[in-house]
Amino acid sequence: LKVEHPKFKYEIHIPKRYPFYAPKIIVPRQQHTISLYSVVDRDIYSLILEESWTPKFTLMNIIDKTNTFLQNNIKSLTKKSSKFAGIDLYQFFSVLNSIRSSTYAINIVVLVALCARAAVGIGGYSGAQNPPMYGDYEAQRHWMEVTTQLPMEEWYTQTRENDLQYWGLDYPPLTAYFSWVVGYFSSLYDPESVALYSSRGYESDSHKTFMRLTVLISDIIFLITALIYFFEWCYFRVNTQIRQIALLITLLTPPLLLIDHGHFQYNCVMLGLTIWSINMLFHHEIVMTSLLFTLSLNYKQMALYYALAMFFYILALLWNKSGYTAKRYGRDFQNLPWG
Repeated sequence: LKVEHPKFKYEIHIPKRYPFYAPKIIVPRQQHTISLYSVVDRDIYSLILEESWTPKFTLMNIIDKTNTFLQNNIKSLTKKSSKFAGIDLYQFFSVLNSIRSSTYAINIVVLVALCARAAVGIGGYSGAQNPPMYGDYEAQRHWMEVTTQLPMEEWYTQTRENDLQYWGLDYPPLTAYFSWVVGYFSSLYDPESVALYSSRGYESDSHKTFMRLTVLISDIIFLITALIYFFEWCYFRVNTQIRQIALLITLLTPPLLLIDHGHFQYNCVMLGLTIWSINMLFHHEIVMTSLLFTLSLNYKQMALYYALAMFFYILALLWNKSGYTAKRYGRDFQNLPWG
C-alpha cells in the first residue's frame, strides 16, 4: 500500500498473516529527512507503533501513527536551534546523497580524508631543528637507523653503538620490525638518512616527504581499509548515507590527523589492527580476532586500553551456549583446536 503525504511518501507492506503480524512501514531511500536514528531501507514500524502492535490496529490507525511519527521527526530536524545554528546535516552532505554508487561516495570520502592528511603534513612538528633530540621526526628516523644498521639482538640493548638515552626503542617488537621495513626503503631512497651516527639530526626536506608518505600509505593499508569494512559491512543494514557520514567523521578525527600526520607517528597501524580484530568478531572468527589483536598489542602497548573488553567478549563467545565455540566444539576446552 503506497501512501502519499504532502511532505513525504512511504509504503506499508502487509504480511500474509495480517493482522496477526504487524505490517512494515518502508520509507523510500530518497527521503533522508526522517531522523538520524531512523534506519532507511529497514522497517521502522516498531518505532512508529511503539512496539504496541495488536490485531486491533486498522490500516487507518497505522497511517495516522506513521504520519504523526514522520511529521514530528521532520519538525525536529528542520527546527533551528542555537546549538546547531539551523544546520541540516543531510543538506551538508547532500553531495554524498546525490551519488547513486556507494563505491563512488566512499572514494570521495577517502579522497577528502587523504587531502586533510596531506594538508596536516605540510605543517611543522615538535622539536624541528632543536638539538640535541630534534623531536618526533628524529625518533622515527633513529629507529630506522638502529634497526637497519645494528643486529637484531642489539635493538633493545644498551651498547656502544646503541645509546638507549637517545631515542631508544621503547615500543614492542612489531614496531621495531616495522621500522626495519620502512628503514630498508629509506636506505634505498636516501642512504644518508639511516647512516649510523652521522645521520643524527638529519632533517632533509626530501626525507621528511618520504616519511610523510610512509605514514599516509600505512594509514591507507591498515586504518582506512579497516574503517571502510567496519562501516560498510558490519553495519550494512544502516542507511548508506549515515554510514558514509560516520566514516568521514571518523577519518577526520583530529587526533588521527595531528598525531600521525603532523608528528610522524604510526598509531594508524595499531588502531587498524585493532579495528580489523573487531571486524573479525562480527564473523565470530575468534582465532583471527586473537591473532590481529595480539599483533596490535605487539605493535604498541596502547592497545592494552581495549584488551579488557576484548578478553571478556571473546570469553563470552567461548562460554555462551549459542556462541561460536559451544556450537562447534562443545563447552569442554579440551575439544578446542588449539587446546
